[in-house]
Amino acid sequence: MNRWVMASILVMSSGLAAGGCGGGSGNGAGPATCRQVQPCGGDVVGSWSFQGACEDAAAASLDLASTCPGAGVSSVNIALTGSLVFNADMTYNASGWHETFSGNETVPLSCAGATACSDLNQSENQNTGAATVQLSLTCTGTTTCGCHVSGMLTLSSEPGTFTTAGTNLDMTGGGDGITSSSFSYCVAGDKLHLMELNSAGQIVSDIVAQKQ
Repeated sequence: MNRWVMASILVMSSGLAAGGCGGGSGNGAGPATCRQVQPCGGDVVGSWSFQGACEDAAAASLDLASTCPGAGVSSVNIALTGSLVFNADMTYNASGWHETFSGNETVPLSCAGATACSDLNQSENQNTGAATVQLSLTCTGTTTCGCHVSGMLTLSSEPGTFTTAGTNLDMTGGGDGITSSSFSYCVAGDKLHLMELNSAGQIVSDIVAQKQ
């Protein structure tokens, strides 16, 4: 996918899936505690069930606009189910993972590395063992592209290893490597928050899971 097009979605395709619905930008609010805590670290060992995710489109747009004026995310929506188990031996397993997502982004053609907005259009359907990824991207416009992306990620099982340092959590997937990613995180009561921050330290996305 082009580096500008929906750069803030698909965190989970390259890692744990990204962004979600709304936050402070007026989209869906996601789980009640979404984006309500700051990175705080904590003990992640245990079994966690995903409640959903949320994203602040304004925070997601900040880094894009700083490098390419006029680029921005206008909306993101995501539904997320599944479980994540962190073990005391620093291994983890993600299972029963199902994510559907959609979003819209504005991308100046000068930043898109293409001669026409339609050149960015693509459709992908990948099946790599335990993981299935479907993606559709459609862009229209002349000097500025309005792009819509939608897709689905299904993961039956993904083992891996993890490390924590302060408020950072790094995950390295085995198998298909779908869950390999790095997060700012916080364990607050029975909730686990896996967050992506922008360069200003604002919470762009927050994946929320409840301890089982």
